[in-house]
Amino acid sequence: MNTFGKLTIIDETRINNKVLCKCECGVITYKNIYNIKSGDTKSCGCLRKEKMKVEAHKRFQGKSPKHFVDYSGRTIGLITVLKRIKNDHKDTWYLARCECGTEFEVPFSSLRRAKYEKCRCGFENHPLKETLQRMIDRCENPRNKSFKWYGGKGIKVFFIWMKFPVKFIEWAIQNGWKEGLSIDRKDSSKGYLPENCHWISLNENCRKASVERWGQKDSE
Repeated sequence: MNTFGKLTIIDETRINNKVLCKCECGVITYKNIYNIKSGDTKSCGCLRKEKMKVEAHKRFQGKSPKHFVDYSGRTIGLITVLKRIKNDHKDTWYLARCECGTEFEVPFSSLRRAKYEKCRCGFENHPLKETLQRMIDRCENPRNKSFKWYGGKGIKVFFIWMKFPVKFIEWAIQNGWKEGLSIDRKDSSKGYLPENCHWISLNENCRKASVERWGQKDSE
């Protein structure tokens, strides 16, 4: 039987170029014969896991692995990586700051994958998320059934709110938002701007829309 790395070929019968192997760890599996002979595959996968454990252990002890890259000082989309702050048995953590001003902790694994092209600070799980999304949709999406009353008339959402949703959330809270209230433009010919918006009840907003769009007034 031929041995390559930690793998021993126990059956050379090829199935889609794969042969049956037994790894030193005891796992029996099929692996590509060409990858085995070229040295690209040396185990069932346990070798890679062992290396990952070693690297994680180094980080946990405060040591930098041989090929470790420090992301401190880098800018990724809207965020700036400030500094490394801690290590755990799984990852290295950084302190980062979004262009909106929010600072947050983020693992190295996320820094490598994420593009951070859009600010999400304070946005994902907040109830105002849907309010802002609906505002943007009726102003930017021609398929929205209300687009003709908003985007079709040139109504826009304040660009800071669109880029940094947390700024909209902060403004809303500071200006009387409560669950159940609806955002309203004081001057309907102007866009969703901080100085042109306030919070009113949904019924008030519906009555105002009826008057402006169809001239319908409440009967006294």
